[in-house]
Amino acid sequence: MKIRTHSLVIGLILSLLNCYLVIQMEMVWEMGLPTRMSLFFNAVFTLAVLVAVNYLLKKIRFSVAFNQAELLVMYLMICLASAIAGTDMLQTLIPILGHATWFTTPENEWSNLFGPYLPKWITVVDNNALEGLYRGDSSLYTYINIRAWLMPFIAWSSFTLVLLFVMLCINVFVRKQWSESEKLTYPIIQLPLAMTAQDSDTSIFRNRLFWIGFAVASGINIINSLSYFYPTIPSIRMWSINLGPFFTNKPLNAIGWMPVGIHPSIIGMGFLIPLDLSFSCWFFYLIWKVQNVLGSMMGLSSFPGFPYPDEQSFAAYIGVGVFTLWMGRRHLWQAIRKALGIKSFLDDSKEPIRYRTALLGIIGGMILLILFCHFASMSVWVAILFFSTYFALSLAIARMRAELGPPMHSLHY
Repeated sequence: MKIRTHSLVIGLILSLLNCYLVIQMEMVWEMGLPTRMSLFFNAVFTLAVLVAVNYLLKKIRFSVAFNQAELLVMYLMICLASAIAGTDMLQTLIPILGHATWFTTPENEWSNLFGPYLPKWITVVDNNALEGLYRGDSSLYTYINIRAWLMPFIAWSSFTLVLLFVMLCINVFVRKQWSESEKLTYPIIQLPLAMTAQDSDTSIFRNRLFWIGFAVASGINIINSLSYFYPTIPSIRMWSINLGPFFTNKPLNAIGWMPVGIHPSIIGMGFLIPLDLSFSCWFFYLIWKVQNVLGSMMGLSSFPGFPYPDEQSFAAYIGVGVFTLWMGRRHLWQAIRKALGIKSFLDDSKEPIRYRTALLGIIGGMILLILFCHFASMSVWVAILFFSTYFALSLAIARMRAELGPPMHSLHY
């Protein structure tokens, strides 16, 4: 299907509007948090509006209506823009840039402890420019503020673009293996695919069960929203209970917080997860609780952090990354041979980026990222170790999204 220019322009405009909406919801209103879930509801809502408008366009003038590829491209543009503007990306980066300068005091001695190690070209060091950020009643668009923020903005924007480009190049190497050889299900894209299907007879919007599920889930949210603004309207509390307090005697009281709840959105996402992977989600959660109980029985619970769930989770992520590389080792070897100009049975003529270009992109991008960190006072070997770990985790998370599509993942620590 051909992707026309006007769909890209509309996708860009919608991406900007969604970025503003995401920032308002997550940073200003502190509600909704659309980018916390793997299926961004702001992007799904925008796609639903586009599908409705497209239906009218087909009735009025079919030639200007969007095809499925154009609708999906606009959806993906919104998803990518929302992810970058989301709470765990730029919304985390921006406040950090001036934090060390604004909150330094003679008492905490930050200026002596680590102030000299923070380069001025990646941080904001002008207190006058930071006053508007932290106290309000100001605007970014003044000479003082723009001068203070311009260099860090250029530096971190360039860093982010290179980081994302390296991820794109990595995706080029695994796309064929995941999509065509292993045939992963990509659960997260199933709803957008169904919403944009061109065959009206099999459209999801003609499915009665879809509308029943939609009415139940949206009805609960609408009633609860009205209850928030008009307390006289009773809210519908989703059934949720913490089983932990029911275990009061040792060693079962080591189970701790153990919630069980019913949430329509999670049920909907869980329906798309393959059965064996859905089983492992809750099975290993129970294993974690069993470890707590066994630790209490053996006297190990006194060790700080036992049974070390953060460390176990980190190892599991690395394990998924290693497993992904091992499963695709033959494909990756052939792709690298193709990139180096050595005889290979792979054909990259239909790939969005050829393997040679992708390999050069990974190498060149890594060099730029390491140089950035080097000039920001990081040791080269630490930068190499950091980005190797970072991209291994990124590969593992991408694999989880492609094969499992969990509602969310958490790796804060």
